Amino acid sequence: MKIIAHRGCWKKNQEKNTFDAFKLALEQGFGIETDLRDFCSEIVISHDIPNRDSMTLNEFLRLVHEINANVTLALNIKSDGQQQLLGQELLLKGLNVFYFDMSIPDCLAYKNSKLPYYTRFSDIETTPCLYEESIGIWLDCFGSNELNTEALEKFIHDGKRVSLVSPELHGFEYLTYWESLRSFLRSLPIATKRIELCTDHPLDAKEYFCE
Repeated sequence: MKIIAHRGCWKKNQEKNTFDAFKLALEQGFGIETDLRDFCSEIVISHDIPNRDSMTLNEFLRLVHEINANVTLALNIKSDGQQQLLGQELLLKGLNVFYFDMSIPDCLAYKNSKLPYYTRFSDIETTPCLYEESIGIWLDCFGSNELNTEALEKFIHDGKRVSLVSPELHGFEYLTYWESLRSFLRSLPIATKRIELCTDHPLDAKEYFCE
């Protein structure tokens, strides 16, 4: 199972989405989830409103190519209308990348631009939009730390990749969820190659799931 480091590999909140957090994640072989916004006609890395100090997407991608270009990049679209620039970005070519979390109209633009995207499923969004055309599912839960094994099994059998949002991202206890996931993987080994876990604790997850 692939592990995706949520905004890099960090210990303090201020380290999220920084050069050092990304560098450590790449050195450890983790995928990276990070946030894209536009600023002054350029795409930058920023979860909140960007500024002139925000790392550019090009700087991030150069780091990926320098250290480990084989990891998964989960690119969270925080502002609409970026698909044209992303489609033209040569540094993205050949990388294992997917886009997610865009609005439904913007998701349609990613589909029409033939850019790889994940649709969403959660306790709130129970009907994933543009499901058939998506390459995967971003499986979230905002109201609890319960793993929806029924939905997960359906997506796996439909041939989708699935990125699971570990509950600590929403302030919940997460080890119960991890135990449910480990049991699920033991019962359906084929799922191991199709599931990614996005977590704030990638080093702990690596140890837990590789025991």
